[in-house]
Amino acid sequence: RMAMLEQAGYGKACGVPFDIRGHRGVVLYFARATADRNQLTELANDMHLRVSADLIGAISANSITSEAILLSKGDRLAKTMRRIRAKLTAILVFSKWFKEPAGEIPDVDAVKVRVDLDGNLTPSFRKMVSHEFQQRMRKSYRQ
Repeated sequence: RMAMLEQAGYGKACGVPFDIRGHRGVVLYFARATADRNQLTELANDMHLRVSADLIGAISANSITSEAILLSKGDRLAKTMRRIRAKLTAILVFSKWFKEPAGEIPDVDAVKVRVDLDGNLTPSFRKMVSHEFQQRMRKSYRQ
């Protein structure tokens, strides 16, 4: 690589380290071989290279933390959507209770006990709704 850089006209190089909250690295600066050494090492240029290296390091550190926060937000969104789906399912299941005549939940004694053809008792309305609610909740949490 150095030979290729030399062929491109770069004859001088300098490395400036940076440390931004534990994110460390080195920024390399290149100059042409005929550049004046005094001009490159004067105080204003030296400070400019150091501050620029810190800025480049900060941008590099920020890109790493940005990726991490995007992953974290995606996980929180997935958890929130699962909770919303479960709550909406509960609302839909329990809304069936309010579709009864006169908007009342039928009392256990008022529900007629049905008998199927085998002579077995069928579950009451509340038991059927409860069973359906449990089935839907299991599906939503499996997703």
